[in-house]
Amino acid sequence: MKYLLIIILIIASVAVFVMMINPLYQEVKGIRAQVGQLDAALNDSKQIQDVRGSLLERFNSIPDADLTRIRKVLPDNVDNVRLVLEISRVASEHGLILRDVRAAEAPKTKAGTIGPNESPYGTIGLGVTVAGPYRSFVGFLEDIEKALRLVTVTSLSFNATTEDFNQYAMTLETYWLK
Repeated sequence: MKYLLIIILIIASVAVFVMMINPLYQEVKGIRAQVGQLDAALNDSKQIQDVRGSLLERFNSIPDADLTRIRKVLPDNVDNVRLVLEISRVASEHGLILRDVRAAEAPKTKAGTIGPNESPYGTIGLGVTVAGPYRSFVGFLEDIEKALRLVTVTSLSFNATTEDFNQYAMTLETYWLK
């Protein structure tokens, strides 16, 4: 009888372990793993906040004049009116006559790209026709090249006359932040 009681207690303790203690122990192990993951995520979040704070501090230390220049180089909107006014001003400074300004076709996407354009910047084309002497046109192009707003001349054609008064048609591409 003594042995029967010991065997029953051993079987009961094994059953209690299998039915109650082991599932609770496994659940605690799972919760500890989740706590570890959450602690790692919290540490990553703190690091991201520190980096964000230091970047914000660096951004705030940029002088307003430099920020204005940066916004002129790459504006955050499509400001074609100001671009046309700037081109008109530069053309008149060089004695050129602004004959035509038109919106050009949207630039084609690169071959092989599929899906939406996820570029952080947008491009827009602008066709411009000016007339005047060649030397004035060269100065005009140099001033556009040195202007703060990023502009790429994508095509250029001209119509020469017998005098030194030619007509120049060009397509410009300008950029803006999305």
